[in-house]
Amino acid sequence: MKRIVVLFSLLLILTGCGDNVARNEVSPNGRYQDMIDLIAANQNFMTSSEYYDITCDIAAIDGGYRYYVIIDNPRIALYDIEAMAIENGVDYHSVMASSVGIFEDQIYKMVPNQIDEEKGYVKGVILSGVTTNETPHVKMLVQWQDEMLTNTYREYFAFDITPTVADEGAAVDEQG
Repeated sequence: MKRIVVLFSLLLILTGCGDNVARNEVSPNGRYQDMIDLIAANQNFMTSSEYYDITCDIAAIDGGYRYYVIIDNPRIALYDIEAMAIENGVDYHSVMASSVGIFEDQIYKMVPNQIDEEKGYVKGVILSGVTTNETPHVKMLVQWQDEMLTNTYREYFAFDITPTVADEGAAVDEQG
């Protein structure tokens, strides 16, 4: 009887450890959905960051527009960068959101004055989306970790991306 109790206890302990490991491993699809939910639940958006530059651009394409969100010129070290941009009014269960660092095998890092693309140290990242709206309202989340990969940081942004008069780029109207 004692052996059965010990065996049962070991089985519970091993099963408990296995469940904890599985919870810590989030699939790319899970991270993708989590980021959409985080953006949707957020109420406070910024238009700039003190840690890096963030700019927007929009261009006319056949049947609509393509917008770009550029994150570059880091002022601190950012490791394991993940970012997502979503447009208001779009159902991202049926349409893929613009993202970087979620589905790629590459892990992106931005460190001031360090570029080595083979090792994942990039100058910047670009998110691109297609829209039928000439002035899309885009919300986004940028998240990264510190060098030790122990702390995660998140910043939320909201932009009205508008084409310039000469259509040479786009301006960002500050609105949150």
